[in-house]
Amino acid sequence: MGKLWWLILFLFILWAFAIKFVYKANGEESGYISFSEYFIPARTHFIALYNDLGTRLTPRLREPYIEATKEQTPRDYLREIAGEDFELKDRIINAESGWKIYARNSLSTASGLAQYLDSTFLKYCVGIYKFAESLKDKNDPYIQLKCFNKMVDDGGISHWWPSQIYWDI
Repeated sequence: MGKLWWLILFLFILWAFAIKFVYKANGEESGYISFSEYFIPARTHFIALYNDLGTRLTPRLREPYIEATKEQTPRDYLREIAGEDFELKDRIINAESGWKIYARNSLSTASGLAQYLDSTFLKYCVGIYKFAESLKDKNDPYIQLKCFNKMVDDGGISHWWPSQIYWDI
């Protein structure tokens, strides 16, 4: 692990010098570069690069849940299982993840279409409803939608109240 951190540090310094030369080439440098003018933009660019790399290296999800066919999109699956509450459930998922299967919240453990926290997924989807075997199934979009549908039907809509201003019409 030590070699990785040295590589990251080296790349950060290299990126910082690249930013310096870009500023110099654009005529934005007045001869003296302060820490905030030089390292803060480099740090920002490096973090963006690191996050992009992390997203690309994220392993693909396993095959969709048994009840869904490969031709069926997650939205169609929700439409099929949601019944008359589809419009509300569609707005909630759209507010939470924009229907992006790989959506992740960088500030918490929330991920997937319904933005389940690890603890919520374990309690409801694994424990109470038994739609999944373990946390490894958390980002399966069809398991998330099945559990989400059941939770909302059982009155568990409060888990998505923080995004209510975006879906409650």
